[in-house]
Amino acid sequence: MKAERIAPDGAGGTDTTTLHTAKYDALGRRVEKVISNSGDLDGTFRFWYNGQQMIERRDGSSNVLMQVYYGTQYIDEIVAIKLEHGYAVVSQDANYNVTTLTDLAGRVLERVFYTEYGQPILEAERYFGDYDADGDVDSTDDGFLGSGQTCWGTATGTCRVFDFNGDGTLDAADETVMTALVAAPTTNRVHHNRRTSPAGNLFLHQGLVYDAEIGAYQNRAREYDPDHQRFAQRDPLAFRNRIDLAYEDGLSLYGYLGQSPVMGQDPLGLQCINAPINLARCWYMWFWGMFPFPPSPPPTQPPPPGTHWVWNAAKGCYEVAKYAIPGSEFVGAAHALPEVATSLVCSELRKKILAGNCTPALVNYVKTNKGVKKHCPELIDLVDQACP
Repeated sequence: MKAERIAPDGAGGTDTTTLHTAKYDALGRRVEKVISNSGDLDGTFRFWYNGQQMIERRDGSSNVLMQVYYGTQYIDEIVAIKLEHGYAVVSQDANYNVTTLTDLAGRVLERVFYTEYGQPILEAERYFGDYDADGDVDSTDDGFLGSGQTCWGTATGTCRVFDFNGDGTLDAADETVMTALVAAPTTNRVHHNRRTSPAGNLFLHQGLVYDAEIGAYQNRAREYDPDHQRFAQRDPLAFRNRIDLAYEDGLSLYGYLGQSPVMGQDPLGLQCINAPINLARCWYMWFWGMFPFPPSPPPTQPPPPGTHWVWNAAKGCYEVAKYAIPGSEFVGAAHALPEVATSLVCSELRKKILAGNCTPALVNYVKTNKGVKKHCPELIDLVDQACP
C-alpha cells in the first residue's frame, strides 16, 4: 500500500509526494512501513504481532523501539509500553482512548486530548530521566544518578525515573542512556499541542495505532481519517449476504461508528461494537432461541433465502462478544433491552409478512417458533391470511 500527498504544483498541475509505503502479511496485518518526506518521522519500521495485537516495533536495523503489554478486557486495552528510553504505564478512558502516559515513578509524561472523532492533541510535561520535574533532562538531573549519588543500586521512589531498562536496578547501563539524553541537541522536554508523541507512543484514539505522517489510524481492515471523520477505504463487509440492510455499518460505505463516535468502538475496521443496536440484536437472537448464550461462532454457511437477517445478526453478536466487552458487562447491557429486542423481532417479522415475503423458511419459522407463540401470536394468524 502507498500513501501519497497530492498538492498544487503552482503551474496548474499537481505534485505527488510519497509519505509511506506498507507491506502486509496474509492475515492483513501490516508488517513493514517505510516513511519518507516526513522529516523526523522518516525511517523503516517493522511490526510483530500476537494474533491481531501489535506487540513489538523495530527499526530497519532490527533495534527494538517499542514493546506493548495488553490487558484481558478488550483487544486494544493497553496496560504498559516499553519505549526507547523507558517503560510507560498507560491509562485509558471508558472508550479505550489513551489519556496519559506515566513513568515508573508515577509522574505524568504525556496527556492526550481528542476531538469527538479522535484527532489527537498531545501535551508533554516531562520525559524519562527528568528527576527534578522541571521539564529539562540536563546535567542537574544527571547529578543525582551515579555511584555514591542519591540514585544508585535498587531503584525506588523518584529514582525510578532513571530505570530506563526497567530491571529495578540503577547501574552503568542506565548511566549510559542518561548521558546520551543530556547530550541531546535539546534538553527541553515540554511540548504543547503536538500531533505526535515525544516519547514515541503510537497508540491513541481507542487504542489504535496512529500514523502521524498521514494523520490517520491503522484500524486493521481499513485506515481511519479522524480529520474527515470517515474511513479511507470502503466497508469490506458491504452487501455481504444482505437483504434487509444495504451496508454493514449504515448507509455510508465509509462511515465511522454510525456517526456516533462516543457510543462504541470499531477495533477491526469492520463493524461498530457496543452500540445499542448491536446489543439489541444480540439480546433478541439469544432471547428467541436463534443463537446460543454465551455466544459461540454462528454457522459459516448462509441460511435459506429470506433468513439472512437472522444469520447476519448472529455473526454480529458473535463479533461483539468476541472482541468487545467482558461477559458480565455484555450480559448486563443485553438484558437491559428486552422490550426493545422483542419489538424489533415482532416488527421485523410483521413487515416481511405484510410485504408478501412468504418464503417457506419464513412461514415455517412463524408457525413453529416458541418466541412467536409467546410474544406475538397474532403473527401466526397473519401469516395464514397473507401466505395461503
